[in-house]
Amino acid sequence: MVSKARLWLLSALCARLAGSFDVDGCTSIAVSGAATVDGSAFASHANDCADCDWRMIHVPAKDHAPGSMRTIHDAVWSQYPRLVDPSRSSQYQADVGVNSSKTLGSIPQVKHTYALWEASYGLMNEHGLGMGESTCPAFLVGKSIADGGNALFSI
Repeated sequence: MVSKARLWLLSALCARLAGSFDVDGCTSIAVSGAATVDGSAFASHANDCADCDWRMIHVPAKDHAPGSMRTIHDAVWSQYPRLVDPSRSSQYQADVGVNSSKTLGSIPQVKHTYALWEASYGLMNEHGLGMGESTCPAFLVGKSIADGGNALFSI
């Protein structure tokens, strides 16, 4: 029989261990066509953070003039609004005291960009091409411009 003191100690230890883990967590699921009744394949990602910007934003297709540049923003901020850039989508407006997003630099823009739906991580264009992300530990070689390095894109 387990004594009340041991049960209390075990409960306290479990509570301490549970509190030492990050409360944010994500789940990625990929299902092949062989695993579904109708042959459809799909992927999903649950963005399980407590304070993320949950919106799915529509970015319209656009034609860009020769020599156009694409602004690259610091993507560290994931709370609402995760981006302030009305030129990208009318849904990316300033709100709740966030009036702008930090610009890191720019890259040459392609002639045409497809319409897409984007969220905190994943996105899918008008042709059904999707892209996602799975967070994992990594050894980072470069440092972001936002952190005093010279890498425009970083993890």
